[in-house]
Amino acid sequence: MVAVVPEAALPFEVQRAAMPGAGPDRDFSLPRAERLALPNGAALWVLPQHELPLVTVTAVMRAGATADPPDGPGLAHFVADLLDESAAGMGPVELAKRQKCLATSLSTTAEYDQVSLSLTLLTEHFEGGLGLLADILQRPEFRSEDLDRLKKAHLSTLVRQLDEAPELGDRMLRAALHGERTPYGHPSDGTTAALESFTRDQVRTFYETHYGPENLLLVVVGDVSVEQVKGAAASCFGRWGSGKASPVTPPVEEENAVRPGLLLVDKPGAPQAYITAAVPALSRQDPRYPAFLIFNAVLGGQFTSRINMNLREDKGYTYGARSYTDAKHGIMPWVFYTAVQADKTVESLLEARGEVGRIGRDRPVTAEEFSNARANLVLRFPQGFETQGQLAQMLRSLWVYGLPEDYHERLLARLKTLGLDDVRDAAARVVDPQNLLWVVVGDRASLEEQLPKAGMGKPVLSWPPGVGP
Repeated sequence: MVAVVPEAALPFEVQRAAMPGAGPDRDFSLPRAERLALPNGAALWVLPQHELPLVTVTAVMRAGATADPPDGPGLAHFVADLLDESAAGMGPVELAKRQKCLATSLSTTAEYDQVSLSLTLLTEHFEGGLGLLADILQRPEFRSEDLDRLKKAHLSTLVRQLDEAPELGDRMLRAALHGERTPYGHPSDGTTAALESFTRDQVRTFYETHYGPENLLLVVVGDVSVEQVKGAAASCFGRWGSGKASPVTPPVEEENAVRPGLLLVDKPGAPQAYITAAVPALSRQDPRYPAFLIFNAVLGGQFTSRINMNLREDKGYTYGARSYTDAKHGIMPWVFYTAVQADKTVESLLEARGEVGRIGRDRPVTAEEFSNARANLVLRFPQGFETQGQLAQMLRSLWVYGLPEDYHERLLARLKTLGLDDVRDAAARVVDPQNLLWVVVGDRASLEEQLPKAGMGKPVLSWPPGVGP
């Protein structure tokens, strides 16, 4: 039953003339994880959180796509997906039943710099979940029938993805930006030719080369004690022999080793054109990085950004346009993308490139834009660390990229103290429109003769890795 109280009967006056103001700024600090190590070299980070009877357990391996062999793009991703198909004498059905008995589901993520396997369980199932992860990581079997089945599934997914303009554009941009056969330039999910060629011996060799306690971080966040986790981790992972896995060295790339220009990927009959662009920007450790975050928010990183308001709200060429920095070791690229009406491709290129140029020259970030973007970043900052999964993600990011323990607090503090001139300086120095590499995916027949009008020269007809005419 709901009681309705007349406004006149309320013991306070209702204010409708103005929106309520924001509350006072609060200090923000993240809880510190206990950082331990097992005798075999595995790192163990424990963050007790007793608000809920839940535990999130994440195993992180430095065995992502940057470890792919030059002639085997997608192998790291393929191996990661094979891990939980068969292990410790159990097939896929038995492993699925074991997860069901623990009331959980394993999540596997394969990225360029890492592979992670994660479970969220009730506290009472913590040891069982950790044991399941140990079986999957230490005793995978890579059965031939699993390899064949998963290969077909990956190939089917890849064929479908390669029919989508964003996938074609992103693959082309990455290959042109970093180099097709480099750690960050090849497609992390592989090519059809590479997937078809993978053998059980290749899978086993990759696993034995890159999987071992030396390349492992165990992150445990939740309703457990440090001593409880230490004992369980030693029991489950302490006997994993060290000295077999090769240490992973983060890839190093030359700064700004990119040739600007315009690439065209043909997608016959496409009613839209997918546009993406990138330029090497800066690293997380660069002192300008906090200012760059605000600059990006103003230019393309939020709904009210200049590029989105121009292309979507003013011109109506697109449903949305965004920009971001692509996380990686070393210099991270600034990336822009949108999908527009095919007959507005040239106009969209001119407008997007114009916004990039104007923000660093004749139309710098305004005081209002700066204030709004900074407030948005600062006030939303704590939302990224609310759940156990988010805290585990934060810890694995610190480990993978070698960031200091107080990195996020220092980043937030710097965001709060930045001035308008700091952001304007980042806008003028970091992203140069003359250095941008552009990729357009669309109907060649209707676009090829029109694209030179965008002022970027004649488009170069190109194909992403593993894709041909």
